[in-house]
Amino acid sequence: MFRFHETRNVSATMPKYQANAVPRAQAAINQLIGVDFPPGPHCVPWYVIISLQKGGTLPFVLGLMWYFDNYSVSACFYAAAHGSYGLIWLLKHCVGADPKCEPR
Repeated sequence: MFRFHETRNVSATMPKYQANAVPRAQAAINQLIGVDFPPGPHCVPWYVIISLQKGGTLPFVLGLMWYFDNYSVSACFYAAAHGSYGLIWLLKHCVGADPKCEPR
């Protein structure tokens, strides 16, 4: 018939892992990079910086197209794809702003 191998306790041979050490480290890194950097007073909220960057993509790409006189299909597609994403991002912020992003 079937012979079952002797089972050994695998957890005894493996190093102990603290399940909440990784999330705590990730939260500390997120706090450092996302909130505490750069040091000093925060005069502009992060959502304004992000919205300016995403909303400014279309004018930036159109300016590059004009400067380099490149109106190829790929340049127009790039402007349309990334520019429409930026405009939709701004529309999303205007219609339903994230309450976590509002200044306290």
